[in-house]
Amino acid sequence: MAEIFSVFLRFKNLAVSGQD
Repeated sequence: MAEIFSVFLRFKNLAVSGQD
């Protein structure tokens, strides 16, 4: 489960950086 969470956080961070 930690793996999925890590990927989710990375994807979310990427999306936020793209919008900023």
